[in-house]
Amino acid sequence: MRAIRECRLYGIIDLGYIPRLRDCNRVAEQMVTGGVDLIQLRGKEKSIDELIKLASEIHEITARSGTPLIVNDHAEIAARVPVEGVHVGQDDDSILVVRQKAGRDLIVGKSTHSLAQAHKAEGEGADYIGFGPIFATPTDQTGLQTNRIGQHQPRSSGREHPDLLHRRNRHRQSSTGDRCRGEARCHGFGLAQGAQHC
Repeated sequence: MRAIRECRLYGIIDLGYIPRLRDCNRVAEQMVTGGVDLIQLRGKEKSIDELIKLASEIHEITARSGTPLIVNDHAEIAARVPVEGVHVGQDDDSILVVRQKAGRDLIVGKSTHSLAQAHKAEGEGADYIGFGPIFATPTDQTGLQTNRIGQHQPRSSGREHPDLLHRRNRHRQSSTGDRCRGEARCHGFGLAQGAQHC
């Protein structure tokens, strides 16, 4: 399985944009073929049972190419399907609780919207961080609000900071040897200049 520190392109299968669930496997195949290094399955409006079924099917595809599969929000899925990780938001379970619910060691990423949140996620043991979205989307209304070209007013309390957490414990290995814990990483709608990212 590809180590998270080797990932450079993070793809998201957002079911809000895929009305027919039977198309998800085809989308996953195309993402893997296209060179996506890591895939997240995101389905805010779907039931746990639906997501478990989809995650199981998609994992068969991603596992063949060594592409890690991350599920959004629900650690319970990771307890039933051998996905490689879980991604949580600011209002979801803590990173510790995610690992407890999954019942095993796995990648855990966290969404952040300010430098303070990024530092906090690092302290909690995030394997990587997400930042943004820069603009609101139909499935995520928390983006920065554009006032005029080149200037943005954050809807959250803090402004996104581009140079995130490229600091301590570089490349400290976990017991499985396939990722770095302690150096939070970033992915998302913009890539931090000079930062390592996934």
